[in-house]
Amino acid sequence: RGRVLYKLHGDVDDDQDRVLTLGEYRQHYGTTTVEKVDREKQLPKLLLLIFKTQPVLFVGCSLDKDRTVSVLMGAIRDLPGVTHYAILEQPKDPGQFEAKRKALREQGFKVIWFPPGQFSLIDTILRHLAAAVPEGMQRCVPAAPTEIAARLPVEKTAFIGREKDVSDLAQVLRTKRLVSLLGSGGSGKTRLAIQSARAVQDHFADGVAFVSLAALSDPAAVPGTIAEKLGLREQASAPPTEILREYLATKHMLLVLDNCEHLIEACRAIIRELLWGTTQLTILATSRQVLDLDGERKWPVGPLSLPKPGDKTDPDSLGKYDAIKLFLKRAEDQGYGFSLSEENAEHVLEICRRLDGIPHAIELAVARLQGATVAEVAVGLVDALSTLTKGPVDTPPRQRTLEATIQWSYELLTPSQKDLFNSLSVFAGGADVSAIREVCYADKIETPEVRDRLIELADRSLIEPEPHREGMRFMQLETVRQYALVKLLDSTEADLYRNRHLEWILALSEHGTEQLNGPYEQAWLDTFEVEHDNIRTALAWAIDSKNFGLGLRLGTAARRFWEKRGHVNEGRRLLALGLDADEPVAAQPDYARVLSGAGILAYRQGDSKVALKHFKRALEMERQLDDPVRLAEAIGDLGIVLQVRGGYEEALALHQESHRLNLKLEEIRQATVALFNMGNTAYETGDLEQ
Repeated sequence: RGRVLYKLHGDVDDDQDRVLTLGEYRQHYGTTTVEKVDREKQLPKLLLLIFKTQPVLFVGCSLDKDRTVSVLMGAIRDLPGVTHYAILEQPKDPGQFEAKRKALREQGFKVIWFPPGQFSLIDTILRHLAAAVPEGMQRCVPAAPTEIAARLPVEKTAFIGREKDVSDLAQVLRTKRLVSLLGSGGSGKTRLAIQSARAVQDHFADGVAFVSLAALSDPAAVPGTIAEKLGLREQASAPPTEILREYLATKHMLLVLDNCEHLIEACRAIIRELLWGTTQLTILATSRQVLDLDGERKWPVGPLSLPKPGDKTDPDSLGKYDAIKLFLKRAEDQGYGFSLSEENAEHVLEICRRLDGIPHAIELAVARLQGATVAEVAVGLVDALSTLTKGPVDTPPRQRTLEATIQWSYELLTPSQKDLFNSLSVFAGGADVSAIREVCYADKIETPEVRDRLIELADRSLIEPEPHREGMRFMQLETVRQYALVKLLDSTEADLYRNRHLEWILALSEHGTEQLNGPYEQAWLDTFEVEHDNIRTALAWAIDSKNFGLGLRLGTAARRFWEKRGHVNEGRRLLALGLDADEPVAAQPDYARVLSGAGILAYRQGDSKVALKHFKRALEMERQLDDPVRLAEAIGDLGIVLQVRGGYEEALALHQESHRLNLKLEEIRQATVALFNMGNTAYETGDLEQ
């Protein structure tokens, strides 16, 4: 796509040999045509090191006018015994077409032509080629990134204080490649990261990307999640780390990784890989734990400013401190009509001091102003903290303060509010009102009442409403969610709510996958994307609770989403967990479908050996089950992978069986596919008449 070009002249050991951007290339070489190429200049050893004896595929470019392509062709022609390939637009003039085809054939090229102007066919051709490339020879090329997934979050409330931190961080981010914001839960690391990234985004030519890891629990999913948020899709047998490294190799970008602490080893590994494999990438991470990586610039995120002993504490003086500013602004946002005065200044200061200037703790305290005076809030807080901060001695004091503040807010809830607060913790990444109604209330109360109860929790800063394309989603900040999850697990209803969550996401996924061949395909793929964290969480629970039947069905329902949206590595890993957890002795429909799904994902990555194993086992089971439609699909799947691996005779027999069975079932579309596969197999064996 012209993102990066290797310098083509000089030796690889030359200091001047480096990567050129497209802009630099045009500045140096303009649009020089092939006739002006200086063929006396030595080609760099780098090209030969890259190509070695590997075939090269040229896609949709000009082989006779572009200087860079001409020089590359000159290099690869010097490699003996290697056939190279091209996907090219067919010239409109028949004479030009015949001349070009003859010239390329003489140069040892094999060409796939597409009609003039139909460049959209390139992706279709590439997908078919990917399935035919031998294992171990595929190369991953990232898709063009989307703009929506990784943009900086929109902040719903004003950012208060830390002006010097933002200014200083902006300077540091211009010079350091790894900066970590370190602090306890609720200290404001995420808000500071967003504000600092916004302040410095013009410095980065390729922009800023924000990736939240808060809802993620599986360390193995970290690279794939980052790739997903950057809009990158797997296109061959390459792990997500390689996809990221290739895409970011020359990007001048700031990548913000939020909430690293619960996945610290996985975050260390991916950050190390990305920084080693890139030249202009800067990473800003937030964590409660130090990353402990070379070159890391550690940035402690402490409490908001408060008066020191001896400082003035009159209303005018207090209004200059960030903790007090936050208290006042959030009170104003809540519509409490609150302002600092001689009567309340002392109580406001006491609250903020008791809460150690922790932003989220202050916001929780402000929520208590609903139905209470500031003096009453201060007294209640003193009582709560004196009891609740006596936690384990190895817990940081500020973390104990925040947990105590959450507990204090929690104890003021009614029993029904506590039940809702606890049960919401089963959702990873939030949920909309209809999902919450189904999981938390089993549809026993009406939607308006559910919404009212959610707003009650939002008014107390215990959940966060987030605008979404189809309405409002409600989320718990990760610190709050972890607290709620502990409460739920301490109750007798944890399994009940987690099972409901599994059943809800299963029903949604099974319905959604049925829509993926219709006019609403993109909308449903977007829904799967939004609920991906909930799918992961539900699958983990299904395996942990040995509910293998529902887990296998969920894996089957999610398979097409993983395939279409490029989450193939993760899909294969999750399906493997389900298959390994409980292999049945007798044939089971759900297990056979997961085998087929795992085979399809392996096949999409060119791993025909694993695909063959899964498809054979799936067909063995389907022949024992009473579902002729699934049997026909399993026969066709095995036939295709055998054909790719060169087992043409057995493949042809399976395609013929699939054709007969689909005709009997009046499945005309599938019968046509089988007929095509029969013809394709005959073609590959040289039986052109057949």
